Amino acid sequence: MDDELFAAAQARIAGQQGRLKGWRPLPIGDDVAIMALEVLGHVRAEPGQVGLRVVVAGRTPEAIDRDGEGAAAVALRKRAVLGPDDLFEVESRGPLYGGEEPTDDPLTWPWRAFTFHVPLDRLPAIAGLATDEVPEFLGS
Repeated sequence: MDDELFAAAQARIAGQQGRLKGWRPLPIGDDVAIMALEVLGHVRAEPGQVGLRVVVAGRTPEAIDRDGEGAAAVALRKRAVLGPDDLFEVESRGPLYGGEEPTDDPLTWPWRAFTFHVPLDRLPAIAGLATDEVPEFLGS
């Protein structure tokens, strides 16, 4: 990987404090949505890997259990956070939050965070998500 590209990616992610904001909520099907992605940093036990956390909301807790990991994998591949051959292997599952009355608004759905690792060479693609800005050529 090009050192300048890698350094620029790290700087862009650091500027957003690791929180990648440009794609919330991203519905995947009718019952789950990807709400946030956060870069946690280098994985000490696995050199060459970066830890990330993805937040998945579901219309119900059962929808998260049934479809959450699959939806996260689909969204992460669409955004090139995962490559076509990268495994989406959940390292840890956070507690379930929320869970009041079901609504049609994903921002009110219960949610859970999944932590996973990706190869360090994905950092430039991940950095592309570290902004809410729309490039001028896309906004016109």
